[in-house]
Amino acid sequence: MRLAADLVRELEQDIALLPNVSFCSIHLDPRGEVETIDVVSDTGRNPQRIVRDVEILLRRHGLDIDHRKIGVAQLSRPGSLEPPPGRADAPAEDESEELLNLTFSPLM
Repeated sequence: MRLAADLVRELEQDIALLPNVSFCSIHLDPRGEVETIDVVSDTGRNPQRIVRDVEILLRRHGLDIDHRKIGVAQLSRPGSLEPPPGRADAPAEDESEELLNLTFSPLM
């Protein structure tokens, strides 16, 4: 099923509102079908539960996506995606990026 850009943005926003989820990005293949869904969360919930929640949300929109297309990266520090107060969203080119401590969990 080919997805419109409006629906992709809506789905990304809805997924980001799920408990413990900070960010979502949906990647489409050249045909406009879901290739991967990247989700960033804190460690407060099991990644398998987050994948199930994403699947349920997608089904409510009439999409049946293979759970293997959904990846969950968990940050060990809640809120570490947000820039410090008083800083722009993107760091200047000459600033070094802070390394994030990500934990990837197998879903099988």
